[in-house]
Amino acid sequence: MSDEPKKRSRAWIGWAAFLLFVLYPLSTGPAAWLDDRIDHAEAAWTSRIFEQVYWPLCCTADAIGVHNLLARYIDLFAPIQIRLPH
Repeated sequence: MSDEPKKRSRAWIGWAAFLLFVLYPLSTGPAAWLDDRIDHAEAAWTSRIFEQVYWPLCCTADAIGVHNLLARYIDLFAPIQIRLPH
């Protein structure tokens, strides 16, 4: 038997880790830019999408002490306030 199918079947773990730890945090900037340009008065359902999607990242950043770094990165794209849930 070849080990090749086992290696391919576990490749999704690497891709999932890449998406979670690299692309998800990097997507906050472009998402903030898009959120800043949406007219929330016309599309009421979009008013809290950014906060809901990135809530886990903001809480994690606050817990490990890099909330200011995340806020400065987001500020490069759009001047929005990051609010942590109560």
